[in-house]
Amino acid sequence: MSNIKCSVKRDVLVVGFVLKNLSRIEDVAATGAQLLAMTCQATNQRMLLDFNGVEFMNSSMVGQLFVLSKRCRNDGISLRICNLNPTIRQVLEIVGLQNLIRLIGDDEDPFESFDSCDSGVTTVKAKEPHDVDALTELANAGDADAMVQLGDCFEEGSGTNQDMDEAFRWYRQAADLGHAEGQHKSGLAYAYGIGVDPDWSKAMVWYRKAAEQGHAEAEYAVGMIHCYGLAGESDKPQAIQWYQRSLSNGYERARLELARLQ
Repeated sequence: MSNIKCSVKRDVLVVGFVLKNLSRIEDVAATGAQLLAMTCQATNQRMLLDFNGVEFMNSSMVGQLFVLSKRCRNDGISLRICNLNPTIRQVLEIVGLQNLIRLIGDDEDPFESFDSCDSGVTTVKAKEPHDVDALTELANAGDADAMVQLGDCFEEGSGTNQDMDEAFRWYRQAADLGHAEGQHKSGLAYAYGIGVDPDWSKAMVWYRKAAEQGHAEAEYAVGMIHCYGLAGESDKPQAIQWYQRSLSNGYERARLELARLQ
């Protein structure tokens, strides 16, 4: 039985949810797989997730949305989410998903939003598949850049079948070699459950390693974890320091978070 229900309205693929509670492992996995399968049917490259009736979702489901956003960005699909209850909206904002997917407000027309700019969400044209065989050869020879690119291929299903376990394996290999982007991707994996169970404490470890190398997005993530206490107690002064470092390294999203805190 499908956990989603689909229709087309105003040239947009609208996807609703059958379940009120998205927390059981089996339900989350099935829902995530069904959402990914629907991307090939996105009408006019537009897809709207309607969360009307959904009362709760766990961190693993948030990870499924993160994976879906990557697939949509890779395939050039504009993705929106509407009708979020206040609790779920707050969770998605805390973990930064609004930086990847446009969250439609209650006072907005979700269909008209496709004709406006994404307000911070970068639109990416569909990418050509990578040469996975060539990347694998380089990665096996110890090339950390190739390891990260290979992890991206498995995460996005670009040039190969999507495989989150393989994606994480290559990210961690690069991370263990001290590669900043590999460390950042390993942090993302633990934060959103890509090939591993979500664990913000482990996410913090890898984000911090990348941040200490000056990785701007990782610095932002460390600030976010401190700000919202995702891996312990909230520490606003530490959050401000890391957001400032991130902004100084060119990550503009940190500016908004600093404005909220100062």
